[in-house]
Amino acid sequence: MPKPPPQRPLRVWLRSSMWLLPVAAAVIAVPVARLVRHIDERTRWTLLDIGPSGASALLGALASSLLTFIVFAFSMLLLAVQIAGGQLTSRIIARVFERRLPRWTLGVFVFSFCYTLAVLGRL
Repeated sequence: MPKPPPQRPLRVWLRSSMWLLPVAAAVIAVPVARLVRHIDERTRWTLLDIGPSGASALLGALASSLLTFIVFAFSMLLLAVQIAGGQLTSRIIARVFERRLPRWTLGVFVFSFCYTLAVLGRL
């Protein structure tokens, strides 16, 4: 039976890095906010017909709840890894961080938080 090829350290690091996707999402959120603002200025489309003060209150509440949820979800992930590592084996930690779902979930919520702050800053 042939041996599998050895994995490169950079590829392993990229595959198991927990912070790479959320940082990319935070960087992408600002240009997306500018693009949406440009589209909004062109179309003048309204959905809920709320004023700047109502939008500011809504975005402030959304930003604070998103930050709370990001901290909660990341804390639960680290707590689960710590408990599983203590009861099972330390190799379980690498398997948890290799999964794509926690990284994408964290990336989506970081994108939403940064997008909300970018829009809130433009009001």
